Amino acid sequence: MEYKFSIKKSNPIAVAIVNNFSNIESQWARQICINITDHFVQRSIKYNYDVFIGNNENTLLKQISSDKFYSHICIVHCGVSLKINDNLFDEIEKLCKNDFFIAGHILERGEDSYWKNGYYELHKQFYIINCEYYRSMRKPFIGDFSKESHEQIEPNRSKEFLYGNKEIPKSILPGNKKNKKMYRFKCHGWNIISKALSNNLKMIDVGEGIRSSKLYLKYEYDHVFVREMRKVYNLQLAANNFVSAYNSDNLNSVNSSMENIQQFVVPSMGLNWIYYLKNLNYDASCKIIFVDRNINALNFMENLILNWDGKDYDKFFKKFIPKFVTNINFDADAYIKTVTDFWENFIKNFLDFEDFWQNQIKKLKFSFVFIDFTADYNLSWLDNDKNTLIYLSDIFTHNTYVATQSYKHRIAAENFLIKKLQEFNPNIELIMTAHAADSFLKKQITKQGKVSDFTFTDINYLKTPDWHIKDWKSKTILF
Repeated sequence: MEYKFSIKKSNPIAVAIVNNFSNIESQWARQICINITDHFVQRSIKYNYDVFIGNNENTLLKQISSDKFYSHICIVHCGVSLKINDNLFDEIEKLCKNDFFIAGHILERGEDSYWKNGYYELHKQFYIINCEYYRSMRKPFIGDFSKESHEQIEPNRSKEFLYGNKEIPKSILPGNKKNKKMYRFKCHGWNIISKALSNNLKMIDVGEGIRSSKLYLKYEYDHVFVREMRKVYNLQLAANNFVSAYNSDNLNSVNSSMENIQQFVVPSMGLNWIYYLKNLNYDASCKIIFVDRNINALNFMENLILNWDGKDYDKFFKKFIPKFVTNINFDADAYIKTVTDFWENFIKNFLDFEDFWQNQIKKLKFSFVFIDFTADYNLSWLDNDKNTLIYLSDIFTHNTYVATQSYKHRIAAENFLIKKLQEFNPNIELIMTAHAADSFLKKQITKQGKVSDFTFTDINYLKTPDWHIKDWKSKTILF
């Protein structure tokens, strides 16, 4: 079944999700891949991509390309995960400004591969098709993997290769028609690659930007999937311990109609909370309550309050920059450079930041709460007699945690938080920049206001992908 999941036509680049969950034999791999595919759909819609879902990539390509509104189609198979951030979508936009017919992971399998002497492969995990070229070629089929031997004109591949991998040629050009070769396999993409070569159309690698912004879990082979999951857990370890010097969301003011705020709850990250306070009506005895599941982030924030003089934030942060986990490339000097750039832009929002920090912010009260809102917790750290503003940003949609937390769990966690706050003090004002169910909601729900005005997300009324038709059913609201 192929269908239009979310169509707004605000971006000519479409995302096509290939639903091949039926091919996943491991129940563990299946659940993980469902979790990350749900999130990939959610993020694609957030960044204004139309999303199509189907179980046949050829049918998806033909259906989408029939509408001349679309310039490019990103084919994404289940099992592709975003990493720590959403950089992938910026990289897609950059790549699609280039002239190419196919951008993907294009491979010539080597002597050590099981697929050696197979024809060139367009790896199915992620690739982009230029619709104009595709239509001009009368929409050729991709070509599934087959153990069928066949004869093809041998392409001319460059001696140079990419990423230190001899299986990834820097370029592939049409070969001499006289030079034919018998290949043992038809790898995925064999037909569209041969058509591209015969029509002298350009095929390119997706590039380092896209490669470094996603992770493919290779669920087809259980032993490989188990290995790839170590990368997921390593990213989570990094997220649980790394101190972010600045906020990932853009610097936007937090507006509130609440007068005389006495408690302000914020995640323990960056300096945006100071900018928010600049525009809020808070009491002189206001308590700032930092909440986080990252103990290093809480400790850094406490150190900041106690020891920072309001000058040279980048130099102060550099003294406390934490160790980064192994197997993840982290350039501390480059990160400090981004902190310096952030700091120089941040202080432009204040007439005299040092004075504001020393004479207003540091005179407030502070507390630091070690808490995970997707786990079990209580609200004993809040005073229910105080005017309270809680800003929680997008805590239920963080990329690094979604692989091991189902959509259903994150929705239940959000509902549970709203329920606990309503019971604790219905007059608390809550601000959330994103809901767990965003992009699957059929109508918008409250993101700012009294917590008594917030409604629970009912999973029975979400837009439902094929793979959730059975399990997104519940007789009661999830908490």
